[in-house]
Amino acid sequence: MHDNYWLMPLVFAGLASIRLIALGSKARISGNRITFSGTLPHQLVILFGASGAIAVLITTWRSSQAWERMALAAIGIGIAAGWPAIVRIDPNEVSERWWWRRSVSIRWNDVSSVEENGVGEYQIYGKDGQIIHFSRYLVDSARFRQEVRARAHRGVSKSGDPISVTKA
Repeated sequence: MHDNYWLMPLVFAGLASIRLIALGSKARISGNRITFSGTLPHQLVILFGASGAIAVLITTWRSSQAWERMALAAIGIGIAAGWPAIVRIDPNEVSERWWWRRSVSIRWNDVSSVEENGVGEYQIYGKDGQIIHFSRYLVDSARFRQEVRARAHRGVSKSGDPISVTKA
């Protein structure tokens, strides 16, 4: 058995690099809509990871057992599911769209609370139970924070750096 402990620092360095690139990247503005998405390096990591798993699946199809095929397919799909969401803000609502599930949107008047975990991730809760997640790996988290503070129609209380918008 080989010790692959040296791989973990590379994984963490890669994630940190993706985060730093996201911090330095700006959201796209089109009219009165602001779009927050994953960066190109983030998308390439997902694309190459999923493609690699599928390529291994195809090339080893005849020599592998059924459980190995299923495991490789699950790994490929699991990596592809990590494709970053797109979060949009406009004057009326905030919305989140994943490629693999229905879009979620919350009108600003219906925001019941907003939570930040202190590392650039946010959860916006709607009064009807909707939840929008903003990942730290999406671009321009400082702009997202600023826009949420300006648009959420609730009292904003600060606890250190993280924000908390509470129910009115």
